[in-house]
Formats: sequence, C-alpha cells, structure tokens
Amino acid sequence: MDILSVDKLVLFLFFFVPGFISLKFYQLLIADEKVDFSKSLYEAVGFSCINFSIFFWVIYHINKPEFVESHPFYYYAITLTIIFITPLILTWFLSMILKTKVFGRFFVSPEKVPWDWHFSKRDSSWVIVTLKDGKKIGGKFGKKSSASTFPRSKEIYIEDIWKLDKNHKFINSIERNTGVLITGDSILAIEFFS
Repeated sequence: MDILSVDKLVLFLFFFVPGFISLKFYQLLIADEKVDFSKSLYEAVGFSCINFSIFFWVIYHINKPEFVESHPFYYYAITLTIIFITPLILTWFLSMILKTKVFGRFFVSPEKVPWDWHFSKRDSSWVIVTLKDGKKIGGKFGKKSSASTFPRSKEIYIEDIWKLDKNHKFINSIERNTGVLITGDSILAIEFFS
C-alpha cells in the first residue's frame, strides 16, 4: 500500500492542513500557552472539516473533470486558496467576532488575563505605574511601547518617561530618556489615562 498515493495526499491536504494553519494562526492572534500539537490533532481535523463543509460546493464544482481540463490554473489557485488562505481568513474573522460586545458576552474571553485584554487593544495612553515600593513612574505608552503576553511573565516597556509632580500630574518628558522596562513582579498597579 503506497502511503504517498494521490488520494491520501488530497485527504491530508483537505482534512488536516487547514486545521493546522487555523490553530497556529489563532495562537498568533490570541496569546496562549504552548500546546503539544499531538493533543490538538482532533481540533485540527475538526477545523479542517468546518473549512471543507463551508467550501464543499466550490470543491465539488472545481473537481468536475471538464473544469480541471479547461481551467487548470483556476483549479489549482482555488484549491490552494481553500487549503492555505481561507483558514487564515476564517480564524481572523472568528477571533474578531469573539472580541465584539455582541458575541463576546456569549463566550469566554479569548484573552487569558486582563493584562492581555487591555494591551491587545494597542491603544496609546498615558500611564502611571505604581511599584511595590511605592514609587510611581509616569510615561507615554505608545506605538513603540510593548507589554508581554500570557503565558510569559508580565513586563511592560514604556517608550517615553515623564516627570510627575507631587499630585502625580505629568510635567514633562525626561531629557534623553529612551524608555523604561518594568518587570511585573515589581508592579503594584498601572493607571491609564487618555
């Protein structure tokens, strides 16, 4: 029995690859623990089956012999799109739906911790970080700033540090600063301002 026969390759391409792509892409969109993929095999096949069922009518029509013979370029382009591109689009669409207020209330939040939820929005804001020793660090959390995501330990990089007055109001940017990296174990709280 030839394990690399064409029919087995087609089954593998349609019923494993799209699910594998979906799972890996979802891990890029939503911070999650590294998963032993052998434990996600059924999920990959399940996502592939969903992908196949959505595009079954297209797959059925393009696999007619007359279509393959008269439009080989379109046949391969559509097939490769269904296998490699649509899983990315469907996964992105699903992740966006889960984050909406309308649908999000029916599902568990995809973000594991509030830290990820806030920083995944990628909004620029002014921040005051209160450290466990009572010291406060103020600054601008902008496009060049960064925050770690689950499951990594919490860290925040603030791109522009500002002096604070005694009432914790922003005075001015500290000259020649290039930001600050603060580890999560030293953070008591973070305040955000627009």
